[in-house]
Order: sequence, then C-alpha cells, then structure tokens
Amino acid sequence: MLQLKKEFLDICDELTQEMGQLDPHFKVVEAWDNESWDFFGKAIAIKAAELGIFQSILYQDSILYESGYRLLNPSKINAKLEKWKHKAFREYTPFKRIPTGSFEAAGKKFEIFSSLHTVHNSKLIFIFVIAQGAEIPDEKWKEMVQLIESLGFSLGGKKNIYEPLFTDISERFLRHVQNELIESGTGVLTHFYIQDLNKYFESMGMQKSFEILKSVHTLLQSHLKKDDSFIHVSSRSIFTFSPRCTSQIVLERFEDVFIQVHHLIIDYRMRFREVTSESDLKQVWTELVLDRN
Repeated sequence: MLQLKKEFLDICDELTQEMGQLDPHFKVVEAWDNESWDFFGKAIAIKAAELGIFQSILYQDSILYESGYRLLNPSKINAKLEKWKHKAFREYTPFKRIPTGSFEAAGKKFEIFSSLHTVHNSKLIFIFVIAQGAEIPDEKWKEMVQLIESLGFSLGGKKNIYEPLFTDISERFLRHVQNELIESGTGVLTHFYIQDLNKYFESMGMQKSFEILKSVHTLLQSHLKKDDSFIHVSSRSIFTFSPRCTSQIVLERFEDVFIQVHHLIIDYRMRFREVTSESDLKQVWTELVLDRN
C-alpha cells in the first residue's frame, strides 16, 4: 500500500477543488498492470507522490515525462530549459537539489527544485515542485536518485547504447527498427512476455522489483548479437529485434533460455515475426502484444 502524508493529501484535495484536474498518475499509482503506463515511468510517479512532490518533470532535449498537477506550464518550462540546460549541465553538481524558484497556486505556496542526473551517459534534468517549507529527507532523496539512474533501454544489443525509457518508447524503438531494415532488408521482431510478478513486487518493494527485472533484462540481452536491439517496455513485455535473421535462427538462439533470479524461476512466452522494410511495424507490434497469452 502506498503511504502518503496527510498534509500532502490535504493539499491534493484543495488543489483538485480549486483547479479541477488531477493527473491519473496519482489516481492509479498502485495499478501495476495498467498497460498504458511503462513500468519505469510509473515508478517515478509513485516515488514522487511518496516524497510529497506535486509536479515532476524529467527533461533531456525536451520534456520526457511529467506527473502530478500541472502547476507549472510544461510548454513554458520546456522553452526555459532549452536556454538554461547548458548552464545546468555545466554548473550543477549531480544529484544535488538546487532551489530554482517559488510561486503560488490555488492559495498555496510552492517551491521549485532541480537536479542533474546521468543515465548511461545521457544527461537528464529533474524538476519538481513541493510545498513551501516541506523537506525531503536525504535517504528518501537517494531512493529517487537511484530510481532515475536505473532508467534506460539499450539500442544496439551488446553495443550498450542507451537512451531514457518513457511512455512513447515503442514508437522510438520502431523507428529504430525501420532504419535498421533499410540497411538489412529483413529481420525478426520478438516479444518476450514474462509471467505476472505483481505478487512479488508487492512483497519485495520497488528496489527489489527492479533487481528482478534487471536480472531478466541482463539474461535475455546476453543472448543477443552485437547488432540486435533490445527494449524493456513494461514489467512483463520485452522486445528484441534481430536484423538479417530468420525465425528459425531466433528460435534456436532463445529456445533453451532458462530464466532464474535467485531462487525464483520465471516463466515466459516468446512470439516472433519476420519483417522487412515493407512491413507495417505498428501492426506487427500490435499483433505480438495481443498474441501474448
């Protein structure tokens, strides 16, 4: 059960009455199986709520992920960050929370903080809003830092080229696959659908849940070739793309994969489709997702 401070909930009630809008990130933070959310993005929203954060924005070259109330206009934040990011990347100490402003909304006073993070060499800025005078304990802040630092998916298999992982990731991944197909001509898109680990997540907590998922991620990635691509879409779905490959080759490569994390044996199902540069990748993706049962 997610534990939120009474003061935080009271202000949420007042903001909802005054502003008439509450982002679903605070409504369904316990719904792990919501397919419209990526696992990692949802984890940020959960941790933000636990820390009493009313709005959070994660920024790279544009806003990548937002949760909470829109107390700050994202488009204005985006414009300011475009001018400000070089200064932040040059002067900020990684992970340190930097006060960057204050304002009033719905009769309440809020403070803005920013912090700099690195995800596999990709620099990110995390902007968040808390009630004026509220404090986030250092130990709790470290948990948020660890969470942000855990984000990422790899493009290029064993080349380990990383980018942040957020809700629009399937489209970005498919664009990458399409570009690969222009060169390779053919390939295989594979969907690994692992068993429902929800009961383990609930008992182990967020950090241990990530350890399980990362172990699954690492094991499957170890069977990739250097030109293969990999994406961890959600807590149950993992996709790979193997250029210049056939279904038979992919089946032989993965048919003996046995997933065991500590003493937990994880069942999974594998579905794949051969694709070409003429294939409708969104349609193939949809069919693989629907064909998971």
